[in-house]
Amino acid sequence: MAAIERQVQMESGSEISQVRRIPRTKIRRFADQPRTYFDGRDMSDLAASIEEIGQQTPIVVKAITDDPKHDYELVDGERRWIACGMVGVETMLAWVKNVTDTEEQFVSSVVGNFGRSGHTALELAQAIDRIRNSKRMQKFSAGEQVARIAKIFARSEPWIYQHLAILRLHPEVQAMMAPTLPDEQRIGHSLGVFISTLHQDLQLEIAKEAVAKKMNIN
Repeated sequence: MAAIERQVQMESGSEISQVRRIPRTKIRRFADQPRTYFDGRDMSDLAASIEEIGQQTPIVVKAITDDPKHDYELVDGERRWIACGMVGVETMLAWVKNVTDTEEQFVSSVVGNFGRSGHTALELAQAIDRIRNSKRMQKFSAGEQVARIAKIFARSEPWIYQHLAILRLHPEVQAMMAPTLPDEQRIGHSLGVFISTLHQDLQLEIAKEAVAKKMNIN
């Protein structure tokens, strides 16, 4: 196992996290992580930066024992992990964190990812919905769930409700919000939230008309 570079006492006062230099091939991605879209230009820029000055920020991983090919799984840092692979970086700096279960890992990934480049509104909506449906949220009322999730994201409760509204959209309308579409074919977040208030039978018709006539929320 790679040598430990340093140990840091975490805020809890009891958990010790270690920064190690780990072979990249011994780290696997977290299949349930909230990010599914990676902007090609952003990834190329990040890879070029890492190639020039090296990896400056450690990724976060947890140790695993159920995979003969990998010793660690990502908690946060898939963009850096991919970028290092793009430029042939063989070892990565990584915090090794004690993660107790998949729900905790998902929340940690959300907190680590949120606010960084490239998250889509639908990714955020799906992440919020998953946390809302997690076991630890079931003891709270619907309003309390939203209030707690708002704290996790450090955003307002109306922001949480707006993103949850996207999940009420017709699937084809959700697809029209994809960042890979040209601007003239894509529905923005605000317009998507407005359309979500309509009956689902009307949503696709209205969305197509809005795109065809280049309409915005105003």
